[in-house]
Amino acid sequence: MYNPLTALVWGLVIIFLLLIIFWPRLGLMARYQKIRQGKIRILVEDALKHLYECERNQIPCTYKSLADYLSISVVKATRILKQLEATGQVKFEKSGFILTSDGRMYALRMIRIHRLWEQYLAEQTGLPETSWHAEADIQEHQVSSEQAEEISQLLGNPRYDPHGDPIPSASGHLPPKRGIPLHQLNEHVAAEVVHIEDEPEEIYADILGSGIHPGTQLVKTGDSPAGFILQIEGRMVDLPLRLIQNISVRKMPPKTFVEGSHDSLDQLKVGEEAEIVGLARGCRGHQRRRLMDLGVIPGTIVIPEIESLGRDPRAYRIRGALIALRKDQAQYIYVRKMKEVA
Repeated sequence: MYNPLTALVWGLVIIFLLLIIFWPRLGLMARYQKIRQGKIRILVEDALKHLYECERNQIPCTYKSLADYLSISVVKATRILKQLEATGQVKFEKSGFILTSDGRMYALRMIRIHRLWEQYLAEQTGLPETSWHAEADIQEHQVSSEQAEEISQLLGNPRYDPHGDPIPSASGHLPPKRGIPLHQLNEHVAAEVVHIEDEPEEIYADILGSGIHPGTQLVKTGDSPAGFILQIEGRMVDLPLRLIQNISVRKMPPKTFVEGSHDSLDQLKVGEEAEIVGLARGCRGHQRRRLMDLGVIPGTIVIPEIESLGRDPRAYRIRGALIALRKDQAQYIYVRKMKEVA
């Protein structure tokens, strides 16, 4: 039997569901479209960055190269390139797709935001170095040009990011790349690391694990079967060629090169007394300020007193206080054993 009340209730339920789905700006359909458009915009912006890198390295950009870079199908890559061509940011020539002036400015803006954000993470946070690139990849699509300028002013308008890559200016000017490839460095010439390529991530992590960061001072002392023998802040390191090719250096006048063999804090035995001589150049920003606030400055006496299973973390006596430090923090602190000081 027909029940008007039941029909009314069902009608209201249907209307309510339709409103939830199709309500302008707030409905599920609107939100889905917004998410979809956001994903497309990210692909478009990443495509512009790829085109810029192809142009900078003087290699052709093709449907296949873009599809591989974005991890999408060639069909989707074709649609994106056609969209960029339709908006006047890309044009097609015999050598392949190239950026127009508008497309190049857009790409440089994305690169500027990415590298400024990496510099922000390095200077203002304690985020591990291996996470900077991935985090900046996310933020570059969310930070506006106005916000990027605020970040730049906060950081003192840096010209290079923490890996040594040049940061484009707001007008699109790109500072020159610095240094020469490490493999071109002659033996027994003092040099400073000015750039480390942060991709692929595994190679970058291995370079950092070797104790090499932008600002690290080194000398090539000879060849090895796998690569080079380097003196790095007093340590001898056998660096394989697969890592060497991702590092650039700048030659230094011999008088400015600081030599001397120093242990890192994590190498001390429990009860062994030492004097802090400095912090590694790879220790920067928030982490460097925190260690200095704890009294980790040149001339301070430090003694390892307690260690956990696996020796990580350990407790150190610094200026009368007992301070726990992880191994990856202690490796940044260079010390001279007291017997060597005497």
